[in-house]
Formats: sequence, C-alpha cells, structure tokens
Amino acid sequence: MIQLFRTKIELDHQAEIAMGISRVERSLSVFFDKVDVISRELNRSELVVQTLYEKNEENRNKTYQALYASTSELRRVAQFELYSIGGICKYSTSTRTLNTKLPTYSGILKAAADQPDKLVIRGVNEYTSASKDILLRAARTIMDNAGNCIGYIVVSMKSADFENLLEDTYSHQDSIVILDRQWHTIFSTEPAKEKLIGHTLRERLMKGEDLSDLSKENNFHVSPLGSTGLFIVLQRDEVFTTDISKTMYSVCAVMTLLSLLLCIVVSVKISNNLVKPIHTISEAMHEVEEGYLDTRIETERIDEFGGLAMKFNIMTGKLRSYMERQIKQQQELNDSNIAMMQAQLNPHFIYNTLDTIKWVAKANNIQEISTLVASLAKILRTSISSGQLITLKEELTLAQCYVDIQRIRFGGEFKYTVEIEGDIEECIVPKLIIQPLVENAIIHGLAGRVDGNININVTEENEKLQISISDDGCGMSKEMMESLNSRDIKRSGENIGFANVDSIIRLRYGDEYGVSVSAVEKGGTKVKVILPFIMGEAAEYAKGIGG
Repeated sequence: MIQLFRTKIELDHQAEIAMGISRVERSLSVFFDKVDVISRELNRSELVVQTLYEKNEENRNKTYQALYASTSELRRVAQFELYSIGGICKYSTSTRTLNTKLPTYSGILKAAADQPDKLVIRGVNEYTSASKDILLRAARTIMDNAGNCIGYIVVSMKSADFENLLEDTYSHQDSIVILDRQWHTIFSTEPAKEKLIGHTLRERLMKGEDLSDLSKENNFHVSPLGSTGLFIVLQRDEVFTTDISKTMYSVCAVMTLLSLLLCIVVSVKISNNLVKPIHTISEAMHEVEEGYLDTRIETERIDEFGGLAMKFNIMTGKLRSYMERQIKQQQELNDSNIAMMQAQLNPHFIYNTLDTIKWVAKANNIQEISTLVASLAKILRTSISSGQLITLKEELTLAQCYVDIQRIRFGGEFKYTVEIEGDIEECIVPKLIIQPLVENAIIHGLAGRVDGNININVTEENEKLQISISDDGCGMSKEMMESLNSRDIKRSGENIGFANVDSIIRLRYGDEYGVSVSAVEKGGTKVKVILPFIMGEAAEYAKGIGG
C-alpha cells in the first residue's frame, strides 16, 4: 500500500515538474517569438534605415517614437537598442547604454552579421561585455535596400528581467536554470544558485559522465528551448526521502499490528453478542410459524437486538389482534349474509303484492293506481336485485318511473325531457344514482310550482360519462352549493340523497368522479354527475364483478 501511495505521489510530482517546465518554456518561447517579430518590423522600417544610414538627426525623435511604440509590450522584461555599423548604441529604451560600444569583430554583433536573416541569441558570458549585469542578448542586422548591413537591433536581458518574465510560472519549491548551448549558466533562481545546479551539470557534461543518474537522484528535468540554442533546467526536491520512507514503513507496521489485535478482540466480542440473540430470535420465529402467536422474546438489551426483539413482540401482538379481528369480522359477515337472505323474503312478498294490486286496478279501469303500482314495483324490483350495476338505459327507465309516480302524486304539469348524445345507452352505471337527483329537483327545485322543466342531458367526453340534471326552479343558495360541493356529508343537511350518490360513485371509482352542483344563469340548479365511460366487453366484465 505504501509503495502504491509512493508511486502515485511520485507520478504526480513528475507531472507537476513537467507542467512547471512547460510553463517556463511557453513564457520564454512567446517572448522570443515576439522579439523576432519586433526585430523584423524594425529591420524593414524605412525610418530606421534612413536614420542609421544617412545619419539624419531630424528623424531622431521619430525613430525613438517608433522604437518605443514597437517595444511597448516587452519593455518590462527587456531593453531594446539600435546600434550603428560601428557598434555604437545610438538609440535605447534605457539611458545607461546610450553611446556604449560593442565589438563588431566578435560577440553578439559578429554572430548577427554572420547570420543576417536570423535573430541570434547568446549568453553574455560567451563574450566580453561592458555591461556586467546583462545576462543575455539577442540581435538582428539592419539592412539597407542594397542588402548592406548598416546597423543592429539588440535586445538585452538582466536578472530582474528574467524574474519578471517568468513570474508565476514556477513554484517556490523549484530551482530554475537557463543554460546556453555550451551549458554555461545564463540565469538561475536563488535556490539554484545555492545548489550550484548549472555548475554541476556543466562539470559532469565536460567529463563525459551520464546525466541520467544525476537526474534521478536530484529530480532534474532538462528541456531545449526550440531553435534558440538555450536549455531550461528545473529541479525540485524529492517528496519521499529515505528517512521519510523508513518512518512511514515503521508507522505502518505498528498500525497494522495494532489493527490486527483490535480486530481479533472485536471479532470475539461481536461473535458472542451476535450468535446468542440471533439464535433466540430464530427460535421465536419458528414458534410463530407453528401458530403460537403468544410467543414473546424477553430481553433487557437496549441495542439493535433489543429494539428488534421489541418490534418482534409488537408484531406478534398485532398479528394476534389481526387474526382475532378477522375471525370476528368473518362471523359478523356470516351473520349479515344470513340476515340479508332472510330480509330478501319480505321485499319479494311486497313486490308480488304490488303486482296483484296492479292487475286488480287494470281490471277495474283505475289507470292511475295501475301506473303507480307498476312504476313502484319496477323501482322496488331493481333496488332489491343483487347486481349493483345496470345499463344507462335501465337507469333512465327507473327515473322515468319515479317521474310518473310524482306526476300522479302531486298533479303537477312539469316537463321532463331526456337528451342522449350518441349511441351510449348500453354503457354501465351504478344503479339508482339518477332517481335521487331527479327527486331533489322535483321536491326542492320545483317546490310550490305546478309547472317547470326538468332536463337530463347525457354525453361522453374524454372517456368520461357526463350526466347533467337541470331544473328552472327556485335555485339554491350559495352556501348550500358550497356545502354540497365540499363532499362533507354532515354539511349536506336534508340533501342526503345528493351526498349518498356522490359517496357511492367516489367509493367505487375514485375521487376524480362524483357529483357537483352549480347555478343556472336564467334561474334554477344544475347537478352534474361524472362517471367512467364503460362499454362493450369492459361493460360486461364490470357488470359481472359489480353483481
């Protein structure tokens, strides 16, 4: 594990070093690319050529302006100079080098003259220099239209310039060295100066020794800087020294031993605490399987097993209560079934009696009694039937029977109409849901009137059956409509039929169905019944299970 951890840390360390040297290399490359562009621009400047070649003093200020404008971006990290063909500094972004002289027979100017189309970069320690604090120079010749060298563009960098250029590109842990092609040190950070990194590398290289071992020991990373002839060296101390590794191995060994001893003690303790209560619970569950619902687990433990035993005792108690309640409910159901079968005898007797009265009334030409008895018998026969679902056509027939009875009873002349949109009379509805609502319309809506209108409108929309019962009677107060629409039976008052119909529909089909009431603009009340639209095979199935 330690070795894996060490390998991971070392890989991350190497990746950080590579990223660090990449940032340094990118910063220097961008700088020298910009210097190359600026030197090319000045080399092609007619103003610079004219000033150096013709020694036209009138253009001196313009030349300075051109020099400062071209180098504005880089003056923080370098100084720029224009030298004459004789090696004398004529223009400079630093007043310290004005009128100083560089040799033309050697050094940077000689190297630039030998390669007139290139930006030549040299460390100052390669040649004698009048400026002791300058570490690096880059130069390019200035040519006239005939191709003759008439001066030089020189870029100089000091230690402070390198620090400004490389600011924020490396960590404070890193030692940075910039070497020339002969592996002379051009620039070093303070940690690198203390470790003599550049000197050590050059000595080993001069002796022909392999640098790979030194790189592994000291975490060196060397990278050439493009075609500049310079080399970048980055060194960072190892994260894991030999002493640190030994300490980590020792600590790990001690912790492993202590962990092993602790695991043994804990495993013995856990084993003793787990096996016994598990065995107890297993035996208790076996007794419950055998039907002994009075089984309980007695324990004084307050841990998870104590809680489990308590929940087991609660479960067996509830299971015992549930079984007793089921037995009691089954007995009550059996008693109810017997009572229901006995109760069905009396309605059948009443129906048969009503049928006899109907035929006696017909025989004596008393049409009203015959109609009353026939309608009442039909309603009674449907109410005592075992099926809970009937067709819409049958339900509307029951409502018509009730209307016939009410017309004879009150002698009213109200109009009763039914409108059905589409072929939907065979859809399935709960029985006796329209008659109570028609009854409310007659008794409450048309109260005190001998005329009036009651209309039933049946439509199907979005797989829902909508039955609207409207009257043009006295209407209903806003408070009463709110009470009925609240679906609170206690607030329904005398409109118990409305509440019962709504409860029957919601219990069978869910809360999205039911009954609602609203006012009619021209006066009166409208009751709307929403049911699921059930036709065809679904209707036969629903009617079967509804019965």
